Order: sequence, then structure tokens, then C-alpha cells
Amino acid sequence: MKLIKLNKDYKEQLRKVYSLVFEDGFEEEYCEFCLNHDNFWKQTYGWVDGEKLVSTYTNVEVEVQVRKKAFKAHYLDGLATLPTYRNQGLIKKMFLDNITRCKKSDIPIILLNPFKHSYYKKLGFEVSTESNTIQMEFDLLSRRYDCADYNVKMDYLKDDKILQEDYKKINEWLWDNSPYSEMKLSPSYEETKFQHKDIIIAIMYDGNNKPQGYMIYSEKDETLEIVEFRYTNLNAFYALKRHILSYRDQVKKIVFSKVSNDFPLGLLADDFWRTEKKIKIIKNLSRMMRIIDLEKVFNTLICQPPKNEISIYITDDLINENEGRYLISTNGKIQKLENKDIERKNIEVSISDIVPLISGRKSATQLYFEGRLKISDEKIIYHSINHIPDIIKEVDEVFPKIVSFDAEVMMSI
Repeated sequence: MKLIKLNKDYKEQLRKVYSLVFEDGFEEEYCEFCLNHDNFWKQTYGWVDGEKLVSTYTNVEVEVQVRKKAFKAHYLDGLATLPTYRNQGLIKKMFLDNITRCKKSDIPIILLNPFKHSYYKKLGFEVSTESNTIQMEFDLLSRRYDCADYNVKMDYLKDDKILQEDYKKINEWLWDNSPYSEMKLSPSYEETKFQHKDIIIAIMYDGNNKPQGYMIYSEKDETLEIVEFRYTNLNAFYALKRHILSYRDQVKKIVFSKVSNDFPLGLLADDFWRTEKKIKIIKNLSRMMRIIDLEKVFNTLICQPPKNEISIYITDDLINENEGRYLISTNGKIQKLENKDIERKNIEVSISDIVPLISGRKSATQLYFEGRLKISDEKIIYHSINHIPDIIKEVDEVFPKIVSFDAEVMMSI
């Protein structure tokens, strides 16, 4: 068997692998659009046994924000292996090949949204962002909104080019101003979004006819499923809410597929604690991250220098260049040290466990209590605010916890 870059000659074989591995079908028009896009084949690889495609993945080139700092990254999608070829290490070998290409192209991180987290943790991935799914009865919606000068335009996402362009304008604003982890997709994925024939987009415009918010959704079986709900200001939020309320005679249930942990649910619903009414919040662990160039990521994401130098020892079973001792200096610089035996109380952590810290998903204190951020020679970890080591408190100041929400919704194959 050999690993090769695929081309359109493998289109039908790729479709077959997808159909055998994934539950969703791939005959939809929007999937066909993606598979016909030249950019898709520039990023898709696979293992072939003779002439037979047996395993594949797409290496999507993206730009992503972590703590509002932009990184070039590889987003791994469509990872699939035929059942009869599993447990042969094909996915791991593809991942190692991707690491090599990342190093050559100065790509410091790899991302994915896996079905199963445990396998990828063995490769050094860890969850970097979180989101919530909210399910609620429609009549929990309050009638409060303050957006008198806002108007809405709506259509099927595929059919209206003007709404597509205004959607892009709002996302450009969000890239610069949103507090969350935004992502810019490669052309094959971004353009495929607009091929979903049953998805509706509603855009809110202010009094100057400037787009200020949108929601992408579908309505079926008396349920309004909202895939994206984004806004630039509070008036736009209320305008979106007003649009949802216009479905009062058609809908009994609302589902927000993906919102941030700080989503202002109280502005949508009154009395959602009432026992006769139902609201359900489901916590999702979404995007995983693998760090390829730790020193670069460290120095880009440091929020403020510590008062005292901090020494951290990183273990990495796959990338030798990452493993070693790093010194966070009081001038805000982080460098890898050659001397591993420096006499200083140190923190020890694996390459995967450093991900939730630098992404802001978890605090250093949380990771310390979980035994993932370890102090050298410390044998007992007290679950007490009175026993948190000073060095852990300092790391919390260097990398403070934030709302780590991956705002991008992948709507391709």
C-alpha cells in the first residue's frame, strides 16, 4: 500500500469509502459541488492498495484564531478507513505525513472535529473549544425586543447571491471583532456552504441598510433548527429574536445547534425554570487541537509576562522538537532551554494537556486539580483554594481562562 495525493479520478472510489464509513449520504447536490471543486483535490490524500482506495482524509488549509491571534492551520476532515483495513495504523501514518508537511509550510497547529476523541488524544490532540446545544419549547420565548429600525431579508441560502455577500460581510466584521475563535475556510469548503438547497438564511439590516446579524436555519416537523446565530450588536440580536417569533404559528420547538457558553439565554426566554416547560442545554466538546510548533504557539499566545520566571517541562511522544524544558521569562518571552536539569521548581505537562490551557478552555488551576498540570516532586494535590501553588496562580495570569468557542460551522461533506 502507498499514501498518495488523490485527484478527481478517485472521485467515485472516495464517494464509496464515505458511504461505507459515514452514516450520512453523499449524493446531495452540495456534496457533488465539493467533490467537483479543484481546491478540494489539492488537499485530499489517501492510501491505495493496488488501485483500490482504502483510507482517506482531507487536509483543509484554514486560518484560525486562538485567543484572537490568527494562525495558519490544517483542519483534518473526512478521515475514513474501510472496516477491513482498520487497525493497521493508516490514520496515524497519514497524520505523521501531515506533520511533515506542516513543518515544511510553517504550520504550527492541526485541528479536527472527531467523532471519537480517545483515539486522537493518543496522537497529542486535546479539546480546545466548547459549545452548547440548546433545545427549548417555543412558548418559552419572551416577547421583549428593541429593534424598531431593523428589517429582515430572508431566502434559501443557495438562491440569493446578495444575502450570500452580506453574510460574508458580517463574518469579516466578526473576524476582526468577535471574542470567539473564528475560522476562514479554504474555497472548496466556504463555497460549498452556499449549495445547501434546504437551508434558509435571514439577515438583519439596520436603518442604514447595513447587515448586522444573521441566522441560518431550517424549519421541519414544527421545529426551528438554527445552525448559526451571529450578531454584531444587541439590536441585531433582538431583530433575530423578532424573526424567530414570527414562526409562532408554525413551530413548537427551537434548537440552537451550536452557541457559546456565554450565550445570553436570559434575553431569549423568561421563566425557563418553570417545571412544566422544557429547556435542555447540552454541552459539546468540539474542536480538537494538536500543536506542531510549541515554541511559536507559546510566544504568540502569551497574554502577559509572569512576575517570576516559570519553568515548564513538556512531553511529546511524536514530535521530538516539542519535548523539553521551556522558560517563561519576566520579559514575556518563552524559549526552549538546552539544560534539562535546571534547578527550579517546575511544572510538568504533556503536549495534549497544554492545549486547553493555551486555548483558554481551562485554567491552570483546573488542570492542576485534575492532575494534568503537575508540580515536580509534589505527591498530594489538595482540592483547596488554600493549597494552590503560587506557580500555578502565575500561569493563570499568563494564560487566563476565556470563553473558548469555535464559531465556525462546517457545512460541507
